[in-house]
Amino acid sequence: MLSKEDCATLDGIAFLTEGLAYRSFFLMQTYGVRVPADIAVVVIDGSRLCDETTPPLERIADELTRRLMAAIDGAPPFRLVHIPPSLTKRKST
Repeated sequence: MLSKEDCATLDGIAFLTEGLAYRSFFLMQTYGVRVPADIAVVVIDGSRLCDETTPPLERIADELTRRLMAAIDGAPPFRLVHIPPSLTKRKST
């Protein structure tokens, strides 16, 4: 669980999923922590939910992350290829 003390000592946080980021984002608001003035927030595996916060959460869309998550969920193996990540810039950093 993200504590108020964590928010005071960190410059930024990268969350693996939007669900974790979304819940932590609202927890930060209850602590009085301002995003991005006090702490930057980035989501690695985000979707439209990232658009629903104020400010909207930035997300890193990475095809490799999607493929790895699919493999964990039982998808067949895939051949490794270089896929450059993309960053959807919003207002959380």
